[in-house]
Amino acid sequence: MLAPDRDRGSGAWPVVSVSGGEDAEFLRELERRQVQRVELQRRGRQHGALVVLRPEGLQPPKTRPKRLRALFRERHTAARPSVLRGVLDPQATRLLDGSCGAAFLNPGALSAWLDACLPAGLQRGDSLPHQDPERDLERYAIVEGSSGLEAASKLWVKTSRLSTHPEDDSVRMRISFGDEGQEDSSRDEPRQARVSHLGRALLPAVTEIEASSEMRGKLEAVLGGGFYFTQHIAYWNAIQGGALFHHDAFDEELEGGQRGVLYVQLDGATAWLALSLEDLAVRIGEFAPWLEDEELAGLRGELFGDAFSSDDFRRLVNDWRGLRSELALPGCGRLAALVNRGPEFTAFLADAGHAAFLEAGDAIYLPNHGLERTAMHSVFHAGSHTGLGLSLALRRTPGEGVQDRDVGP
Repeated sequence: MLAPDRDRGSGAWPVVSVSGGEDAEFLRELERRQVQRVELQRRGRQHGALVVLRPEGLQPPKTRPKRLRALFRERHTAARPSVLRGVLDPQATRLLDGSCGAAFLNPGALSAWLDACLPAGLQRGDSLPHQDPERDLERYAIVEGSSGLEAASKLWVKTSRLSTHPEDDSVRMRISFGDEGQEDSSRDEPRQARVSHLGRALLPAVTEIEASSEMRGKLEAVLGGGFYFTQHIAYWNAIQGGALFHHDAFDEELEGGQRGVLYVQLDGATAWLALSLEDLAVRIGEFAPWLEDEELAGLRGELFGDAFSSDDFRRLVNDWRGLRSELALPGCGRLAALVNRGPEFTAFLADAGHAAFLEAGDAIYLPNHGLERTAMHSVFHAGSHTGLGLSLALRRTPGEGVQDRDVGP
């Protein structure tokens, strides 16, 4: 816990991994400090267990507001995630909570919900083709009154499964526009603003999030100006659900692009592994010698083959630019079997300080500054029931700016 290279500045409570082979003294100390124990399981794969600890004696008792502000800025610049604990009233979910997720698995559930929840001036349009036939459930155009704006804005809402695993009932609802995949990084400000308006109308919790002065002050200070939320995604993470390692950056110039993502836990709980892409590359380099251990033969078997040998891996680890580029690929490229297999690498990252446990009312900020300077993250269901979280992309408000300010404790 006190290792000099452990990440202790994320704002999350301390987390360590447990495997069952710890000595009695260690286990007694864990029991004395334990707040929560989380068994990690995702899509049939065991990732071990994490224990959340009380921070007393493991973290500084109190950090001055000025230092907290500087630390948040430093982490933003380095694309390191920051946890914001207790920034939202857990009762702010209103129309949606964790119990709603399973309902959207039923045919016609999204159309009925849109008909009931769309405000005046907006209505459900035609059903749209599925972009991912294996996982997509429903997708509808959103018509903006009789002004003919449907063709120009191409707003839509869709529901989909998070995976095809038979035991994973996780669902996500996405609000966006245009051609999915092709226009995800669009800089069309009017249409992004329309998505922002639609997201606020359908997801009342967004208004509550926007009203958090503490959170808004922190984000405005590091972004250098006003911002707005767009490309809303509601996640219902069920047992066996979550997300493999990925990032939310695009291959684009920083100015005018997406600046990061804010994930807010509204109901239930999630466990995270989150760190900058650069830090992930460093940790892979540190972990590489461990692959020689006999007990990691199973991991070597998954990672290495005809297309990617152990020699290829060693060359990649020693190629700093190539390693970062590989991790920036969808699914982390050839390193997917390493970063997503548990519990070996999961425990290694947790013990290096890159794990976080989010409960209702908590948030995590995931900055990005382009493909090779962005926050990487992997998510697991935690808690006793299906939870609900909102993922909100951040974009600068055109023409606005703020002076450096005290962003509070």
